Order: sequence, then structure tokens, then C-alpha cells
Amino acid sequence: MKHVKRRLSQKMDYFLPGNAPSFMIIGAQKAGTSALHYYLDKHPKLIGSSPKELHYFDQEINYGVGINDYEAHFKSFFWKSRLFFESSPSYLYYDQVAFRLMRYNPKLKFIVVLRNPVDRAYSAWNMYRQFYEKGLVSRLEKGLSPGVENGLFTFLFKNRLSFPSFRECLEIELKIIGTEIQEPSIIRRGFYAEQLEKYLNYFSDKNFVIVDFEDLARDFEMILNRTCAFLDLEPFGKGDLEFVKINSGGYKTNISVDDREFLRDIYFKHNSRLSELIGWNPDW
Repeated sequence: MKHVKRRLSQKMDYFLPGNAPSFMIIGAQKAGTSALHYYLDKHPKLIGSSPKELHYFDQEINYGVGINDYEAHFKSFFWKSRLFFESSPSYLYYDQVAFRLMRYNPKLKFIVVLRNPVDRAYSAWNMYRQFYEKGLVSRLEKGLSPGVENGLFTFLFKNRLSFPSFRECLEIELKIIGTEIQEPSIIRRGFYAEQLEKYLNYFSDKNFVIVDFEDLARDFEMILNRTCAFLDLEPFGKGDLEFVKINSGGYKTNISVDDREFLRDIYFKHNSRLSELIGWNPDW
């Protein structure tokens, strides 16, 4: 009976009109965006896309199919009283996305979750290491354009008998920083100031709410209700939500002191303007 209801729902959904998202969670990678998407989707006035990451504006193979296919991911019988959203953390990083989003809707709102960039980089490396160990590397082969191999896959996985160490990954990326090559991007996804400045070239700072990853982990109800206020929505009720860890994977080893200091020096330079951009001083 459940399968019959599901098929019926899918058939009815096919005839519903697509809708434009009102806001997006655009990053950063490994900064709690899956958890934030999960919780916001439980608000009675919000509908998150499924899958969470649509990658329409950063992947040419998706961007080329047309906006109707994209908006077909946002459907509901109650569309007049709902706000739709998606969550693609890569949107914050890739160069072309901010301009494409401005052309799509200059009034879009954005939620950005920022995490200590050193911890974020180490978390990303551990994620890719787990992909390698679990045989999930093939999901990274596809590049942004049709027929183009993902640079992350090329540098970190192709023709390797073992996964590279964290420091080796950093050294590989350092060789191409300053070029037009955007992958691999373990280090550069933490260049938050440069990424936010690209968006602020096209959107007002009033279109953004910037969230601290530590605040999200420590007091998720406060962050959710701050987000609701940003979206002009009623807050969640006290005790309505139960904290659930999303995509929380353990590490085999901790980052070394040397690697932490090595990255801190890099990020100190590249994120020197961050406090001015976001209006508060991250405790990193």
C-alpha cells in the first residue's frame, strides 16, 4: 500500500508547476550545511530540495539544460505559502556562480556557514580519504563541464595505490594556487573573504546571513530562529526540534601541530578582510 501511495504522489507531483527558490545555503563545504538544510526543511513554511545539492549553477552539464528543469525540483501543493530552497556548498567557491545567481534573481537571499578554515580543510581531507577507502571515488570523476575530468579526482585519486597524506594534498594544491585551475581545493575553499567578495560584487550585504559553525553546533535552535528572522518567518517553537548529527564522521588521527600552524599562516593572509566583510571577528 505504501508503494502505491508513493507512486500516486509521484504522478501527481509530475503535473505540479516548478517554482523558484527564495534562498540558498551556499556554503561552506564541511561546515554543517547538511544539518542546517535538514532542520530548515522541518519548518512548516519551508521546503528544501531533494536532493539537497542540485549543483545547477556550478556544473555546466546541469546549467545547460535550462531553468525549467532546475525549478522542477521545487514543487508543492501548497506552493503559495511556502519558501523553497536548496543547499549546494560548492556555490560559495566556484568563480562563475555569483554572477549566474545575480542574473537568475538579484533578490535571492543566502545563508553562509563559516567554519575555522584549518578544521574545515582537515575535515574535507578526511571526507575524501573515506571516499577512497570505501570505493566511492567514482562520484568525483565528473568535472564541471561535460567530458571534463574533475581536477580533484585527477590530482588526488587517479592512478594511486594509496590515498595521499594531508600534507601531500596541501603541497599539491599550493603548486596551482594563483592559476585558473580551481581543483583540487582543500586549502582554497577556506579563502572565505575572497569568496564572499565575489558575491558582494553582485548582491547587497543585506541578502546574507553569516553563521558561525561553532554557534550552529553549540546552539542550533538559536541559529535556526536567527535564520527564520532573516527570512521573515515565525521562529521554531521551543523544544520542537531534537538535535541530530548529520554527516558526522570520525577521524583516524588528529591534525598535526605543524600542519595546523602551516595553514593558519596561509589563512591569516587570505582572510585578513573577513571580519570587515561579515561584521564580527571569528575566534579562529
